[in-house]
Amino acid sequence: MGNSPWILLPRKEMNILQKIERRSLTLEAFVEKIIVGIQTSADNIYILEKRSSEVDFYKVFSKASGKEFLLEKDLLKPLISGEDIERYFVKPSSKLLLFPYKLLSGGGAELISQAEFEKKYPKTWAYLKEHERKLRNREGGKFDGDDWYRLGRTQNLDKHERPKFGVPRLCDRLKVFFDEEGNFYFDNVDVNGILLKTDEMYSHYFLLSVLNSKIIDWRFKVGSVPFRGSFFSANKQFLSSLPIPTINFDLRDENAFKKLKEDYSTGMPLKDLVERIKFLPSNSAVLHDFLSYLSKQMIKLNQNKHFLQLFIEDKLEHGTDAIIKVMKLLEKHPEWEEGLSENTKKEIARNLLYKYAEQINQTDKLIDQIVYHLYGLNEEDVKIIEQFSSEV
Repeated sequence: MGNSPWILLPRKEMNILQKIERRSLTLEAFVEKIIVGIQTSADNIYILEKRSSEVDFYKVFSKASGKEFLLEKDLLKPLISGEDIERYFVKPSSKLLLFPYKLLSGGGAELISQAEFEKKYPKTWAYLKEHERKLRNREGGKFDGDDWYRLGRTQNLDKHERPKFGVPRLCDRLKVFFDEEGNFYFDNVDVNGILLKTDEMYSHYFLLSVLNSKIIDWRFKVGSVPFRGSFFSANKQFLSSLPIPTINFDLRDENAFKKLKEDYSTGMPLKDLVERIKFLPSNSAVLHDFLSYLSKQMIKLNQNKHFLQLFIEDKLEHGTDAIIKVMKLLEKHPEWEEGLSENTKKEIARNLLYKYAEQINQTDKLIDQIVYHLYGLNEEDVKIIEQFSSEV
């Protein structure tokens, strides 16, 4: 039925599914490609733990060698696994991928030649040579050639430094973050990357807010496959059919958008904000723009909350970007003054943490209500979705 002929549901839930499909396009319409992560065939050699940073080198720990190495930075890429991904943001990770390729300007990736490798990256080459026998013997000797140091699979090697969404392959709730600057490489089949088309009028931040909403999580779960208890498979076939509400970009009103931002920023009660939103057409570009704005707020709020939590738990190193960010947050607090004790700083951090948690909760609820309105759901429909979310 509609985009989902294979989904069988009770009558009321099927009515909801039909409603959202009538007002939507599938995610596939906005996507260039959905990719899996990097497959090395020797993770304990290629995936390293960053211990510290110098000008041109990282000090890393290798599980395969059981010791630390100083390796050239240029070939070590930040690596994200499914466990690092939350809704709207990704937690900092110490994992680095040894990536023995150079990206080509016209697309594609080329394995760095042995001569160039040894000349430009002698420390990394020496590390790989230490494991040459094991790398040659991967998969029954399939890698026993001049390219013995290549990664296990070569598909999509050039795609990871592009803007993309990241989604854990298995999740108890659909979790999507936006790697806007292409900073991260994704780990094996543990993370799916969604490469978006760049010529669409739809903002990537709008798509991010929709994909992280309750209604899409409901649609994802009724169409996906349960795996290991409460976890569901977020593979390509289950992501590409997700419904994205259509927008009429002729219904754009800059003044109405600015007013919604002002009402949100000044703390207008959620109930009053939702009532205002309901007066707008359900396909209004004002809602598209407001959701894009709220999506950016969720990214910032979640990042601030995470770093404050790490500060309270003494898990931030002095001099890092993260600790500098936290200190700037603390300095804006009215109780801040120079010379405060560490305990007082942590008490201020706890107060801010509570504040951010409440803002996240309220903004999340607001996003859900807007997305319900975009799909034209009534109060009974919303109650069904909210009850489903509270039970899973």
